[in-house]
Amino acid sequence: MQTKNKSKWFGLGFLVLLTSFPVFVGIHFSDPGNNVFFQGVRERKAGTDFKKGSKVLQGKVFLLKDNSITVNRTRLVYKGLHDKRILLEYYLLELDPDFPYRNQVSKAEARQGIRLGDSLFQLVSVSRSALTLQANNLYRAY
Repeated sequence: MQTKNKSKWFGLGFLVLLTSFPVFVGIHFSDPGNNVFFQGVRERKAGTDFKKGSKVLQGKVFLLKDNSITVNRTRLVYKGLHDKRILLEYYLLELDPDFPYRNQVSKAEARQGIRLGDSLFQLVSVSRSALTLQANNLYRAY
């Protein structure tokens, strides 16, 4: 009878050890302090990776004030509104990448279309802080 009781306790201890080992291993590796996958989590910023800035999306150019974007070998910089006129600077990267060509156009002229470098743009919307242009014709020289 003693041997039966002894083997019962041995089997029960083995079963507890067998089930507790994976639990403790799982806890150890899911702990951010011990896991290499979680290193630097606390230093990261909360939120998305969305960067607010100028961009080209589906043929539209979104320019923020004093930010630049390159479209077809031309760097565009929106400088804001002055006396109801749109102030733009553009750099012809192939000709002289350091010299800004300044352009002032009215909203009506911009809605008709303006050529900046090798591209033709039409005004979609404008505010003090942002400008949206539709890129109508992007010339490509081959």
